[in-house]
Amino acid sequence: MDKVSFEIFEAEKKPFRFTPDWIIGILWFTPLLMLWLFNGDSKPNGVFGTIVTTYFIGVFVITIYFLIVSFSTYKPLKGRLAGEIQFEKDRIIVNGTFFSLQDIRNLEFNFGDYFGEKDPKSYKSVNPMLSQGVDNYVSFADSANQNQLIYFKITGPHSRTSLAPFINEAIKMKKMELKHGIDLIGIENVNA
Repeated sequence: MDKVSFEIFEAEKKPFRFTPDWIIGILWFTPLLMLWLFNGDSKPNGVFGTIVTTYFIGVFVITIYFLIVSFSTYKPLKGRLAGEIQFEKDRIIVNGTFFSLQDIRNLEFNFGDYFGEKDPKSYKSVNPMLSQGVDNYVSFADSANQNQLIYFKITGPHSRTSLAPFINEAIKMKKMELKHGIDLIGIENVNA
């Protein structure tokens, strides 16, 4: 088996970030609050009315723009791509550090998304819909009993099947259950 490699993703610890949903919410809420506070129940008229009407039309156009663009833009990365993880038939190489499959315990994979996957929206949102493909990880305990958790980027819907030789070897060596291997790469790719 040739080496199969993926980019390693390191998440940033930034707790809050403005999203298009927040921006649009502020653009709509602020003038409504100002109208309510300073103008009461009366309708704006004259120059003030024209400014308010123009503002709301502008915000409406901006909202429609963000809504349309959200279908073809990627979510923010919220971290950085740093380094490379490689899978060979019997080992994992993380930025030049070798982990033999024989010495690994508690091997676990999670494939959450891939680059370009559309996120189904359950509510009206103007946030980008396309995934960066970094919600995938491998975790294991190494020979020094240190837990390793490595997030990595998957570039396509079938990229996970490129890990079939490694996952099949892990199943043969009893480092992973057969059922979990089938869940990860499909029964047609498991030959254990």
